[in-house]
Amino acid sequence: MFGFPVDVCADTILKAIVEFSAADHGSQLNDINIVIFEDNVNEFLKAAERELKGFQSQTSLSSSSAAVPSIQTASTPLGNSSADNEKRRKIRGSTTPTTSTASTTTSTKASWSTPTGFVPPVKITNGSIIQYQEEAIVNTTDTDLGFGGFVAKEILKKAGSGLEQECSEFKPVGVGSVTVTGGHNLKSKHVLHVVLPGYDGPSGNAEMVLKQVVNKCLEECTRLKLKSLSMPSIGAGNLRYPTDVVARVLMEETASFFQKNQGKTSLQLVHFVIFDQKIYNAFQIVYENLNSSTSTNVPKSVTPPSHHNGTSSFGSQIKVRASSQSTCSFPLPHGLSLELLQGDISDDDSDAIVNTTQENLKLVGGGVSGALLKKGGQALQHACDSAVAKGKTAKEGKVVFTKATGSLKCKEVFHIAFHGGRNLNKTVFACLELAERKRFSSISFPAIGTGTFNYPATDAAKAIVDALQKFISSKPKHVQVIRMVVFQAQVYKDFVGAFNKIGDSSGGLMSYIYNGMKAAVKSFFVASNDSSDDEDADKMEAEPIKNPNIEDEEFEDLGEDEVVRLMLANLSLDSEVTLHIYGETDSSVGRAEKKLQSTIDTTSHTEDIDNPSIAAFSDEVVHELKSFASDQNVDIEIDRDPILHSVHLEGLFQDVMLVKDKIRDAMSSITQERSNKAAAALVSKTVCWVRINPDDEEEEEYGELLNFEIEQAFQNKKSFFDATDENFIINFGKMKETDKVTDKTAIVKRLDLTKSQEQPDDWDPMPLDSQGKEKRFHFVTLQATSPEYRNAETAFNETMTGSYTKILSIQRLQNPALYKQYAVRKKEMEKHNPKGHQNERLLWHGTSPDTLDKINTRGFDRNFAGKNATYYGKGVYFARDASYSHRYTSPDANGVRNMYYTLVLTGEFTRGDGTMLAPPPKNPQLDPNVTFDATVDNVGNPSIFVVYQDAQNYPAYMVNYQ
Repeated sequence: MFGFPVDVCADTILKAIVEFSAADHGSQLNDINIVIFEDNVNEFLKAAERELKGFQSQTSLSSSSAAVPSIQTASTPLGNSSADNEKRRKIRGSTTPTTSTASTTTSTKASWSTPTGFVPPVKITNGSIIQYQEEAIVNTTDTDLGFGGFVAKEILKKAGSGLEQECSEFKPVGVGSVTVTGGHNLKSKHVLHVVLPGYDGPSGNAEMVLKQVVNKCLEECTRLKLKSLSMPSIGAGNLRYPTDVVARVLMEETASFFQKNQGKTSLQLVHFVIFDQKIYNAFQIVYENLNSSTSTNVPKSVTPPSHHNGTSSFGSQIKVRASSQSTCSFPLPHGLSLELLQGDISDDDSDAIVNTTQENLKLVGGGVSGALLKKGGQALQHACDSAVAKGKTAKEGKVVFTKATGSLKCKEVFHIAFHGGRNLNKTVFACLELAERKRFSSISFPAIGTGTFNYPATDAAKAIVDALQKFISSKPKHVQVIRMVVFQAQVYKDFVGAFNKIGDSSGGLMSYIYNGMKAAVKSFFVASNDSSDDEDADKMEAEPIKNPNIEDEEFEDLGEDEVVRLMLANLSLDSEVTLHIYGETDSSVGRAEKKLQSTIDTTSHTEDIDNPSIAAFSDEVVHELKSFASDQNVDIEIDRDPILHSVHLEGLFQDVMLVKDKIRDAMSSITQERSNKAAAALVSKTVCWVRINPDDEEEEEYGELLNFEIEQAFQNKKSFFDATDENFIINFGKMKETDKVTDKTAIVKRLDLTKSQEQPDDWDPMPLDSQGKEKRFHFVTLQATSPEYRNAETAFNETMTGSYTKILSIQRLQNPALYKQYAVRKKEMEKHNPKGHQNERLLWHGTSPDTLDKINTRGFDRNFAGKNATYYGKGVYFARDASYSHRYTSPDANGVRNMYYTLVLTGEFTRGDGTMLAPPPKNPQLDPNVTFDATVDNVGNPSIFVVYQDAQNYPAYMVNYQ
């Protein structure tokens, strides 16, 4: 500033602000903004920290009563992108909790002190973790890195199959481990997969493992040089950790980590995103306790934790605010959010962008259409013209969508025309409904009508809120974020004010929308007249409800004989109503009170439901049931304990019955799901549907349930199978899969596993015996020119030494029973072992003439283990080299020796020893029942293989030689 050094300017400005704040001159100034260039931010923040610390020592708790203004700094330019968010710096010492840029800061006229304890950068939010874009996200999983939990399913659904494939490369993992993978289609760069044990009580080890896992996550982020991390309430779901334990451990370990690693860690934010309201409340309690412990002599009423928009920030901070783009967020029911941004909507990356244009879809002039045309190019106008040519126009209430073109970041553009505000709420609802049908997670609206048409922002905001009420009532599954991107600063401020004003009457925009969704109105009455008896009271109850006579908790002055009926709408389950009963005599008041109590007793109802299916309720089902019960004003308690498995309901009889029906539906779904899983498991053993990946032409199996559903549709002679939750359609006539979003196609195949397990396609027909039955086994002598002969001959000659090299014949052994059990075992091994692992090999086995018939009929018998050698385990031995197996052959009377060229399922193996009766476990601590498939002489370069199950080998060929 005018050539002064930056540090001198910073000290001077901050000192003046502090001195002004310390003076008791009755000023109403509450908010001071410092707008500076980004290069100078550090100097100002350092000065702020120095001056605020000095201010603490000068301020007397007993004498100061002046309001202390919040101090906000804004660097220029700084946007609202994730990269820009990472540049925001946080300093302890402000009296103002972190809020949205559009919010109004309220100071408390009371004593003030700066927190002296360590304040870690932690934030708590009630919502879905996949909505946020921290650099890393934590997922709770199992030792197979599966995705069975509620949060895990949501992460996988958003990330895509690539995440599951990457996880398969790491499994199995141990309890207490943290495995890092890429984020794939998530907003986050990385996913930290954590494995926790089930909770084993206060004296167990589970809590210690939880602490270690939290620290490992923070250490991994530091190792990866990440700046932000999102973490759900790990352990609080199916693992049954108490919510207070989870909240305490996660918060305390995070605070401890930041305190020990000041200046050493790259992390600048740990964001706890809690879906369940009860668990979120537990985190708030721990947060408040920890936050209060970081301050000295500071009353809670002076420096409270922020709860702005359903989010808590741990610790008071000076906020660095962006001056080039403002942001304001309003949480909505069912985990949705309304975001208000100032900026250019053509730069937005929502799935859908709404464009206000003419009915004929001509993108002319400036405003939104012009901006989108500039980014989308003429291809966007051509798409609009094509839609019009097909008879589609943006008539009142209609939405026309086109694919995004050019450099637009969205997937589609929704075109609407502004008709002077008529039915604007219906048009907005139509856009939201279309986004939901297309399974989009986000949609952005411009400031509809407020530009060229000068439509009032208050009216536009009201129309949007009305549309949101209707839309959220339909319980959307896909749309999570609704944005309004406003270009002009003044219009942005107008919309912020309009939304705040709408919410003022109900304690916030969420409450306003939630109350508008309520279907029922609860009513209570106060009645009194000395001459009224019970019959009169009944008549009074039947009268229509008049306008409320209560306002701001004060009664109006009523006439002596008036009967007052009070309407209290949309009471929450925690609401308490105090009724004041007035009467001329005690007896009349008593009768009214008695009648009121009788009404409560006869209309209220308690219901207990006990069913094993309750234990299987997912977090999503529990959340849905609690939400539904809340809508009906029914108190609900759900216990998913495997033994207790009960639900307790309290409320009005008819409301309780509605919730009970909903619970029955949920239990029926669990039963049906179990039945479907069992049926799907059976079908998977006989039929397998696969798609041919067009990129690498590899076969990809559908999951068991999808496989079952596809097979059902196929057996029911359906022409198509529509996988609504998976975004694809299968055309059985063309045997093609079509992606409903990208229109990409892939070939599908139906594999009949029963047929493929019977016998290979190149086998000769089995001959019949004297009774007309198929023989148990049959030898087919191969032609010396056939590929089968040449392959076996080459393998024999390359690994055989000595003079025994004259091959007399090579025969194929056909034994349908032996081959079928081998094929089943092979399928099982391929399912459980890592994808791409070599499970099958062709190996040699030498024997004597007296065992040939037994092997040809029943296969290799491991009961004879030890006949020749047991160095690497007591199983059946096979060799890579024919020369080794030759040692165990003996000639017949004609000097002919026999050696089997055998299909062997070696799978995953380990080094064996002579004491082994079976392969050892892969991971004894995790699951001692999951063993290796075989043992070998040398894991790095095996030449001898030992298998312990008869179905793991099939004597495919016999080489007869001298």
